[in-house]
Amino acid sequence: MHAVGFDHEQERPDQKKFITVKFDNIKKENHQWFTPKPSDSVNTIGRYDINSVMHYSAYAFAINPSKPTMLTKTGKTNMGNNSGLTATDVQKLKGLYCN
Repeated sequence: MHAVGFDHEQERPDQKKFITVKFDNIKKENHQWFTPKPSDSVNTIGRYDINSVMHYSAYAFAINPSKPTMLTKTGKTNMGNNSGLTATDVQKLKGLYCN
C-alpha cells in the first residue's frame, strides 16, 4: 500500500484515539514511525484499522521485545497482520482509486 500512496496506520493524525505508543521502549531513531503525521500530509481515508496490513505489530521496533511498543486503548496487543489486506484496506484503496 506504500506504493499506492498510503502510510502506516499508526502514523495517522487520529492515532492517539486508538492506541498508546510506549516511546520508552522504542529507540529514538525509530520514534518517527510512531509519531502522528499532520492531517494534510497523510491519507486518512476510512476508519482507523488496527488490523490493517499497514499497521505495525504491537512489538515492532521494541528495545525490550518482551514489552509492547503499542497498546490499543483497551490494553490489547493484537494489531497489524502479515497475511494480507483487510476489508477496510480494500475499502480505502477503492475510495482513493475507484470513485
